[in-house]
Amino acid sequence: MHVTKYFIAWLSFTGICNSIFAQNTTPVVQSTQQNAEWSVVAEVSEGMQKLFFIDPAHGWVAGDSGKIYVTYDGGFRWIPQQTGTLSRIESILFLDNKVGVAAGFEQTLLRTNDGGETWSAIEVRGDSGLIYSSLTLAPEGRLYFLSNFGELHCSTDSGATWSNSYNFAQYGFSFLNYANSPTCYAMQLMLRSFYKSTDGGNEWQKIPIDIQYSGDIYFLNENVGWISEDWIFSSTWHDSVSLFITRNGGETWTRQSTLEGKSLRNIVFLDNFEGWLAGWGNTKIYHSPDSGKSWTQQFECDSLDWLCDIFFFDKESGWLVTQKGKVVKYAIPAGVSVQHDDNVIFPDCMLYQNFPNPFNRETTISYSLSQPAFIKLTIYDVLGREVETLVNEFQSSGYYTIDYNAENLCGGIYVYKINAGKGIKLTKRMLCLK
Repeated sequence: MHVTKYFIAWLSFTGICNSIFAQNTTPVVQSTQQNAEWSVVAEVSEGMQKLFFIDPAHGWVAGDSGKIYVTYDGGFRWIPQQTGTLSRIESILFLDNKVGVAAGFEQTLLRTNDGGETWSAIEVRGDSGLIYSSLTLAPEGRLYFLSNFGELHCSTDSGATWSNSYNFAQYGFSFLNYANSPTCYAMQLMLRSFYKSTDGGNEWQKIPIDIQYSGDIYFLNENVGWISEDWIFSSTWHDSVSLFITRNGGETWTRQSTLEGKSLRNIVFLDNFEGWLAGWGNTKIYHSPDSGKSWTQQFECDSLDWLCDIFFFDKESGWLVTQKGKVVKYAIPAGVSVQHDDNVIFPDCMLYQNFPNPFNRETTISYSLSQPAFIKLTIYDVLGREVETLVNEFQSSGYYTIDYNAENLCGGIYVYKINAGKGIKLTKRMLCLK
């Protein structure tokens, strides 16, 4: 049993633990799109694994030896935080600028109430394996993490306590949940199947896929998603990997594009179907303006380094971290507009999940319009009573954000609804904690 545990741990590629903490002034690297730029803005510690930002300025990076760093200026300066563990951190997530959770090796689960100034260890019942990973925010304020033993754990109190929600009874899982609906997905590394749940993770259906060595799985919504190939452990030599897309919730998959390399472990797509790809062990990041149909190289790090994680807060704010601890920031220069493929079909209106959710005093509600329309955005309580109208006007096509101050709200579940003409009515739920 211990051999199996440590084999799964080895699959997660433990990095090097040498410390580096100095600001870097590497020149800006222009993208091939000429409408964005990546620049190395800082160096933290080697072996960093995951990034998470709650706004364009405030974020964390975590990785080997229990190290977590925080930034308050968009990634230029990083401050180390004391975690009380030497175990590798595999995943980190914050609900707001105070409450956060981190998970990793040796059954490590940490929680903070003060933005990471202090971290406390959280115990979870059951034999969940060595590795806790894939922290995910789900509807109604629930949190999930999945262990390498295939145990899915859930918290309904912002990570303070956890219960065993489901047991796959198999090894080697990575997990992804689409937070705007009860539909969520789990997948084992490099096996020809994935799992889908339509009830928030209570029951799961195993779905076979015709992909011999699968790597990452990423769903933008409950219908549109991507799976990548991973040939790292294949005995057959390959110099390229493919990306597959589904438009029907995983029922069928189509090979969409092929890129050089042996692994694609980082897939990120935004709500406008703009995407980025990077491979574990690879040095290049690729960009697609058209939902993955075409890709161009945007950035390449040092040949002795490789890309570990990508995080985008919105279409103008992104970061990546390399195995050697370099933090690379993405930005669109002022006055430059991003052009997208006219053949990509967008819905007339898309309403996104508020963030953070759950929230205490403030949250941001976003939506996009592909056509001009008269918009009414309203908040209701659970009894259907109108609480407040946030927008009631004709608006042009574009992406909109509303910073909502909930100081006068009582704690509880609320619904926000958008009417966008042509009979379009979309709703989302949000949870206010008081």
